[in-house]
Amino acid sequence: MSEEGSPARGKAPLALRRPPWLGVLFLALWVLAAPAEAEEIAWRELEPGFQMAALANATDIVAARIDPTRFKLELFSVKEQGGEPRTIEEWARAFGLSAAINAGMFLKDLRTSAGYMRSPRVVNNPGFNPRYGAFFVFGPKVEGLPEVQFVDRYHHDWRKLIEQYDVVVQNFRMIGAGGENTWRPDANAHSIACVGVDAEGWVLFIHSRTPRTVHDFVELLRAQPWRVKGLMYVEGGPPASLYVKAGDVDAVYLGEGDLLGAGLMPRKLPNVLGVRRR
Repeated sequence: MSEEGSPARGKAPLALRRPPWLGVLFLALWVLAAPAEAEEIAWRELEPGFQMAALANATDIVAARIDPTRFKLELFSVKEQGGEPRTIEEWARAFGLSAAINAGMFLKDLRTSAGYMRSPRVVNNPGFNPRYGAFFVFGPKVEGLPEVQFVDRYHHDWRKLIEQYDVVVQNFRMIGAGGENTWRPDANAHSIACVGVDAEGWVLFIHSRTPRTVHDFVELLRAQPWRVKGLMYVEGGPPASLYVKAGDVDAVYLGEGDLLGAGLMPRKLPNVLGVRRR
């Protein structure tokens, strides 16, 4: 089943305290240094259980690959942690995160998720969004379940599965559990942040700075030599954000956008997904 993509929130400001091209430059150098034979993704291990790469045919797309047995995945929100929305870097530094990414689109109150979202302590949004076909779940309540799962509303017994996990975040499917591109072609191009799980059960945080249509972005990802079990959209346009602080990397990745005032400014986010070393 195809899903209609949500309009982007506008063009995103690309804002870094460090030069915005720096993170893309060193990731591009990783790719150039990779063995010529490889169509393989040139993953670089920043720390045990934490890898990062830029895609060989699109070096502005960066991906973090994280072992959930070594890093704990957590949901952070203003409804639970209090205070005001923060930039992705402010969230990460406040809670000592090795990586952080959007936890989904949000409503005009700048607090509430646009899809179902809950943690063990706070239900951010109790309503299931009928347009959203994916759930990103973690914190298993039942012994033997994977640490993290991508739950597909059209392939899985989703109501049963999400009840077996402490944390649930709902949004659009991008790559379904059957490996299909679930996004209809359209002309709406924007920066993209997304999360997923690969066949080894590792978590994927992926960010595209250059505006693309979601359908074309998904096709680009499906052409990569990795086995993605499912991929979920978490934001597009101005708020699309990824932060990484692992090994020798300390970088913020934001979507392209408008000049605000005298400089480029990141967007404030009410809800983020983050990882900390166990």
